Amino acid sequence: MYLPRKLVCSLLLLGLITALPLRSDPEKSITDSDSGAVLNHAARRKAAVRAGDFLLRILDDSGRFVYRINPMHPKIKAKYNWLRHAGSVYALCQLYETTRKEKYLDAANRATANFVQHIKPVQCGNAGVYAALISDPAITGSKPELGPVIKTGGCALAMIAMTYVDELNGNERHRPTLLLMSNYIRFCQKDSGDLNAKYILGLQGFHDWQSQYYQGESLVALARMQRAYPTDKNQTAMVRLLIYLADQWQASTVIDRSTQRPLSRAFDHWGLLGLNACFDLVTDEQLAAHSSRWTQKKLLQLAVDYCEDELKRILVTGSAPYIGCFEGREGAVTPTAIRMEGIQAAQNLVFMYGRAHEVRFGQTIWWWDQRIDLALRFLLSAQYTAGHAAMWPDIVNVDGAIHRRAVLGLEERSSEIRIDYCQHAISALLGKY
Repeated sequence: MYLPRKLVCSLLLLGLITALPLRSDPEKSITDSDSGAVLNHAARRKAAVRAGDFLLRILDDSGRFVYRINPMHPKIKAKYNWLRHAGSVYALCQLYETTRKEKYLDAANRATANFVQHIKPVQCGNAGVYAALISDPAITGSKPELGPVIKTGGCALAMIAMTYVDELNGNERHRPTLLLMSNYIRFCQKDSGDLNAKYILGLQGFHDWQSQYYQGESLVALARMQRAYPTDKNQTAMVRLLIYLADQWQASTVIDRSTQRPLSRAFDHWGLLGLNACFDLVTDEQLAAHSSRWTQKKLLQLAVDYCEDELKRILVTGSAPYIGCFEGREGAVTPTAIRMEGIQAAQNLVFMYGRAHEVRFGQTIWWWDQRIDLALRFLLSAQYTAGHAAMWPDIVNVDGAIHRRAVLGLEERSSEIRIDYCQHAISALLGKY
């Protein structure tokens, strides 16, 4: 097969770049003698800023992101995802809160204004009129047979972004819309506390498809609403959703026969973020009013056990760039990033609860920090550099962007950039919750 000379040279150069070791002694950072050598805040912030600046470069004047780019395979199917759009607004808000650079808040405001255009009043049968973010196949590129749909997670992420920009702007611009959207979230809630995931507007009914992430996203959204625009109804919905999730986490716990320790497999990063977001808003008395099974301490212990089990799955031996990746992920970057978001949120709870109650959970925080450090270094191995950008001068400058897999060229999508790859990396690197 004939390959153009320019492409051959590019691939050779790319191979040299990606073959560079992540660090001279990959295992050194997990030794007791080197316990202080984790990535410092300045290095984490610098990497997050580079990823954020890439998001700024792909945000157009209308407030829409270029959803994905693949510099090695330019022809890609046109799609768009409002959940990841709203998640990227969330990351830009985190960057503004960290750096106080107006360019990030300006971009967050512009991107928010873009998706707010797609939040519409909706009549859901005889239940009433709500407000919801509409996913239209004409925009998202999804299968057209269902027509426009409402994704509960899309509404939740939009609410998270809107409450965040209101907070940073110091106004209540989105308050009326947010209250109507929270009414929709409550409309989705089942008697069990769980949430229906998708509403088909054309059929005026819920689809039977369920998501494993929307519940945690909605828990964060309700918690942010309770801080910004509290209502008794949203408080009750939040507590019921938390108890439902806790029951699911507990029900999924199995026993590791090698250690006789319980292993929970049902948490996801949004569940941990949700627990962190609502933890100080929910008392043991409020939990007891709905369930006798849970207290704050029991919830936190379940989360800590899960996080420690997950941290043990981080690869700590072998050769770069897989050190710091989770077992079985084959060098995929975002699964590691999202785990770091949730684990750092749980770590924040450990500190808060420990200080308030003089209680220590789990193993030493140094052990957590060392594994988190490995994972963050793995993320940095998937960040495009100025050298990469120089190889593709005909497309947007990819410096700072996060590619799909740590090793480029192993499969066609390994070089792909998508806004959520950048968003989750920014949030994981900043560790700000």
